[in-house]
Amino acid sequence: MLQYVRTQRLSLQRWNDGDLDTFHALTSNHLVVRWVDDGRTLNREETAHRINTVNVDIDRWGFGIHAVVENNSNTIIGWAGLIHSPHAQAHDEAEVLFVFSPSSWGKGYASEILNAMVEWAWTQTSLQRIVATIYPENLASQQVMHKYGFHRLGNFVDAKGLLEVHFDLHRHSRHTGKKHHTKTNHLLALLD
Repeated sequence: MLQYVRTQRLSLQRWNDGDLDTFHALTSNHLVVRWVDDGRTLNREETAHRINTVNVDIDRWGFGIHAVVENNSNTIIGWAGLIHSPHAQAHDEAEVLFVFSPSSWGKGYASEILNAMVEWAWTQTSLQRIVATIYPENLASQQVMHKYGFHRLGNFVDAKGLLEVHFDLHRHSRHTGKKHHTKTNHLLALLD
């Protein structure tokens, strides 16, 4: 399986047909998806469709949503990646997403994978801006954005009438976080 991004503890890997049961265990868990899209769980057919859709996006853009694999256990613990979205429609913009299983919360995985995705975006693509959209109640993800140096743009209402907090990061922004080492940075949009 091709690794898109690898850190000391995590890898982003392309979804394959054998991942359907594991992915569905995540997408059918209301705790996992409560801050994803409209918070609705997915059935098995919808999950299979999602795998196909994200793989098409990867082929089209060269980036997309990947399985987050814990390296030591080789277990899928969530999903993460960059996408073009209504919040990042320009060819040089992307939205960042990361979602983890409850057993993975509190381990610093979101910060670790965000750092790796930003590094990848600035070194492997021509992206200039990355945005994040987060539910106001999702304080942990907002903290990750602040820690990384994303700029809070304010509160917005999405097309479904849901309140979101928007963040962005530009390639040439100075990062103030402790773990980020690139010289020029600005990135993504997130759902945790």
